[in-house]
Amino acid sequence: MQHHEASSSHVATVMSSDEHAVLAARAAASPLFVLPLRKAPKGFCSLLIQWQPQQALVTTLEQYRQLGSNAPAHLALTCYTELAGSHGLVLLRGDVLCPELINTAEARTVMELTRALYTDPSSYQMVYQFNHAPDKFDFRLLLQQLGISNGR
Repeated sequence: MQHHEASSSHVATVMSSDEHAVLAARAAASPLFVLPLRKAPKGFCSLLIQWQPQQALVTTLEQYRQLGSNAPAHLALTCYTELAGSHGLVLLRGDVLCPELINTAEARTVMELTRALYTDPSSYQMVYQFNHAPDKFDFRLLLQQLGISNGR
């Protein structure tokens, strides 16, 4: 963790192997989510999180709309499971690929929000709706829950 704290290009956290198992199962079942990232002084940027096995790639929603699967990743969240069996721990590391769009403080926020959205049962309901019942998903409710103004 000390190695990651001193870096300006990545962030990290540790989770239990049980928490990781929940995250991995839910990421496989609901691989996409849109996440607003607060931007100063007002407003936000909409990010799209796309899970693959053990990794989430984060791009902007606008670039995903324009380029589809060719949209560049600005942040990569990777689960390292090497210590899961022996120590019951999994490292979740976020690599900042485009610091002009997502700095390390914002990367930490995205990482922690993603972790919470996929592991907390009540928060996961929004992720589930986004993937399996998109007509019930309410982006304004997500903004409200995260305390983000829609710029008005």
